[in-house]
Amino acid sequence: MSSLLLSASSTTSFRASSAYTSSSSGRQLLYASSFKKKVTHVVVPIEAAKAKEQLAPKASNKKKQQSSSSKMAIDSGATTQTPDFLHVSNAVVSSQPFAFVVGFVGAIAIVKAHKRDKTNALRKTKAVLRYFDAKGAAEVIRTLFAAAECDYEDFRYKFNMVENKPTIEKQHPLDKERGLFKQNLDRLPILEHSGMSVGQSKTIERYVARDLGLYGKNMAESWRIDAFAEHVRDVKDAWAKVRGNPFAPPDDDQIAKKEKWYNEDMTKWCERLEKVIENGEEGFVVGDKVSLADVVLYVTMTQTFDDAARAEKARESCPKMNKVIENVENLPGIQTWLASRPENRF
Repeated sequence: MSSLLLSASSTTSFRASSAYTSSSSGRQLLYASSFKKKVTHVVVPIEAAKAKEQLAPKASNKKKQQSSSSKMAIDSGATTQTPDFLHVSNAVVSSQPFAFVVGFVGAIAIVKAHKRDKTNALRKTKAVLRYFDAKGAAEVIRTLFAAAECDYEDFRYKFNMVENKPTIEKQHPLDKERGLFKQNLDRLPILEHSGMSVGQSKTIERYVARDLGLYGKNMAESWRIDAFAEHVRDVKDAWAKVRGNPFAPPDDDQIAKKEKWYNEDMTKWCERLEKVIENGEEGFVVGDKVSLADVVLYVTMTQTFDDAARAEKARESCPKMNKVIENVENLPGIQTWLASRPENRF
């Protein structure tokens, strides 16, 4: 019986012992190894080991000579050597910090790929936006599609004005009866996309903005975009109280309220909004690219009020706001949209 002891380092030891033994089934070669006090025995029949060795192809003398020549060339430095700064030792590759860095980089790549797969779904599958043939609560959504140059179906329900009241075409009640509007409590707008329906105009705005990359680079930018959009909605709500019924001719009280709005109130609102525009010098409300906040401001300030000239004058003391509005209006997709969209009163 013979044995062999191998030592690795001062902290780790490895012992291998081999022995020949005879048994009724023939000679066998026994191996015993211990690692960290755990012992494992592996029994390999010598006949099987010899058979495997006999079946292995033997290299020809020519191949041996070639291999020997290559080895001599490498040992003598005849081949191009790897630069030191590119050389990574086996110790580094097998270290825990190296494995952590590789795993971390791989995880980031997977997350980014997953995010890309989750966005731009509106470009892959065409959406349908259902609303009346008017700007109203859908114009910000339409403008988001235009800013991103993303195709969609702009489905509009026509209506006629009869004695200052809108009369909607027959298709609208039929679609309502079919349940197409239920996700918005039988109201409009509705966005249909990938087999689902999305209700509430503000929810649709965020859905479209997030998918098309108009919702900020991170959560911090997203919540600031949301906050600014809500500030602008406060302005619209204040104007709605002044305007009254848009389908009825204004009375003397409404005329007086509108005068005060354009001369005083709107300017105050614009000056307050001006203070929270972060990057107005570059033409952006938040961050360094067009977002939902820019589009909401643009649509509200240019298409909401019944006197565009006076509305523009009310914000003449707000250079950052005007820069944002100009920046959005000059986008190629917006220019195309303004030239092609249907003309309507509301």
